[in-house]
Amino acid sequence: MIGALVALAQLVTPGPQGGPAYHALPPAPPPDVVEFGGELVPWALDLYDWGRLADCESGGDWHIQGAFSGGLQFLDSTWRAMGGVGRAGDASVAEQLERARMLLDRSGPGQWPACSRRIGWR
Repeated sequence: MIGALVALAQLVTPGPQGGPAYHALPPAPPPDVVEFGGELVPWALDLYDWGRLADCESGGDWHIQGAFSGGLQFLDSTWRAMGGVGRAGDASVAEQLERARMLLDRSGPGQWPACSRRIGWR
């Protein structure tokens, strides 16, 4: 408790008219990895949007299998065209995100027509 009070006292300095002037702490750097989709993945600003897209596409199930596969519902041919091996639903969440970012850069959000509209990408 005393350590917290000392830290707070170091943040408060006299301001105009003798009142306290509070100084914000510098923002903490983002973590290297975060838990996302039940796995640890590299932190990135766009994780929230990819999570919303996966919720729409697959109910957030990153390992779902069917005619489409994975959290972002790749066709097997599209997955392979982006350098994936096997099926998207068998890959890690981090790999699915990497391949989806490549697909978005190459072809735009129309690869996920209904859900990209629903989340505001187009």
